[in-house]
Amino acid sequence: MSEEPGGGEDLFSKLDADGDGVVTRDEFENAMGQGPTLSGEVGTIPVDDASVLGAPGEGGSLGGMSDSAWFATGLVGAPVAIMVLSFSLTVAGDATNFEGFNFLGTLIWPVGVILGSVWGFVSGHQSFAWGLLAAMVVIPLVILGLFFGFCLLMIGSGNML
Repeated sequence: MSEEPGGGEDLFSKLDADGDGVVTRDEFENAMGQGPTLSGEVGTIPVDDASVLGAPGEGGSLGGMSDSAWFATGLVGAPVAIMVLSFSLTVAGDATNFEGFNFLGTLIWPVGVILGSVWGFVSGHQSFAWGLLAAMVVIPLVILGLFFGFCLLMIGSGNML
């Protein structure tokens, strides 16, 4: 049987019970009877001591999100959540004429980014922290690029839009 560098068998070797290099129908059906390897339950596909979705949690529960999912959450999800909270506080400040809400709506951005990044690095979700920090560069650059493109469109069309 072939072994992967981490010491675990690859999926083909697990299916090929007799090691002849050919997976027969019987070998395939036997492997399917041992667990939900190809049943659509992605979180249960074992890869060494983890699952496809990440390392298993305590008590053998399914793993968490992958590093890419944590990065995307930090890049998009956290800034959107901070933006919604900031907007809500600003609207509440405008509706009640209480300047404290406006101040908190402005303060939530640096506090949210700093605390979110610290939490990501301390809790072992470095991808989330890097995504959140990248969002503070990527999102303004995207907005600037869209504005620049709009200006070029306006100049090129002779203000006919």
